[in-house]
Amino acid sequence: MRKLPPLFSDVEVLQYQGKYGVQLELFSDSTLTEEELHHIMSIASWEENPSTTSAAYEGGRSILLNRKRARYAGGIGWRALQVSGIGYRPFEQLDKYGGARVREDLFYEPSAENFIERLKYNTYGYSYASGDEIKAKRSTYSPLGTYSHRELEEKVRKTRLISSNSFESIIVPRVEAYGRYVDQELSQEGEQFGFIVLSAPDVKRKRFYEELVHSVFGNKKDASIFFFRHSKQTMSLVPRGLREVHDAGYTHLQPHLSNFYLIDNKLILVDWETMISLGDNRSENALNKSLDLMIFVNQQTHALRDLFPSLEEKLIDEFADIYLELAAENYLKYKHEKVFKKDEIKGEPIRQMACWMAQFTNKK
Repeated sequence: MRKLPPLFSDVEVLQYQGKYGVQLELFSDSTLTEEELHHIMSIASWEENPSTTSAAYEGGRSILLNRKRARYAGGIGWRALQVSGIGYRPFEQLDKYGGARVREDLFYEPSAENFIERLKYNTYGYSYASGDEIKAKRSTYSPLGTYSHRELEEKVRKTRLISSNSFESIIVPRVEAYGRYVDQELSQEGEQFGFIVLSAPDVKRKRFYEELVHSVFGNKKDASIFFFRHSKQTMSLVPRGLREVHDAGYTHLQPHLSNFYLIDNKLILVDWETMISLGDNRSENALNKSLDLMIFVNQQTHALRDLFPSLEEKLIDEFADIYLELAAENYLKYKHEKVFKKDEIKGEPIRQMACWMAQFTNKK
């Protein structure tokens, strides 16, 4: 099996031949055991079928594996591993807001087929500020069930970068390892596709939106109570967590309801590949911070609309204003910072929020 140059310098390289050849690259601070390493490489190479050997699925292209011994960090017991990019479950998009439903629980092998061409709505991307403009970054190609070379490098690098910070309000999963396929059929223009191995809280825990849907539909009698109890909790934790990220000089840009867990009143924020660093342009920074907060607020509103379709649009709009004010209130960190008052600022909500953030006295 040919050896690929490592993506990062501080890694140990392991190779394994199953149905596909894989090269696993292991960071020096990884907590993976020899048994776990063998299991990961056996599944990633499709020597073992993930459909029959994984403990659970996460999203469309991840599986979850149990760990024999939990690792503790950030006050959380990490009892599972998420292996993402070794295959996929077919799904269908439900709306332009990113809603989707998995069609079957079988896991299929990764391929060079363009995943983007399967999308009814091209929501595969994110928005960001450049100067005073809001621009959309949309991919035109992504391999099916796996990561391109660029996607993998960004996901690993940015997750490790943000996890090097000490936050009080958020926890970032550890990157345990990453790997790449050696086979020519799993590559594009000479660059190999790959996968990532992350710590996960538990195979039974799902990301917030999935747990919210389960709570609402599993307890129809008290559905509204469950929904607003969860909403109140996230309206406190997520804005505070985003504020810490912003103060550290970054924005996430995709803090939607399927990109975090709530575990024991702790926020685990994931999927950092869209993260950007804040620069010297204060108005641009304010707009990027505003995008972060507004994406979260808008997702709460969309969840309300999706889970309670009989609600009148006027009432949903009223809740949207309440969510916006609550998010802004919980984003505040210092007494001298000006309270957000929507009616005092002209423009659309995203610009109102940016104008308010630009009034803060902190450097960025």
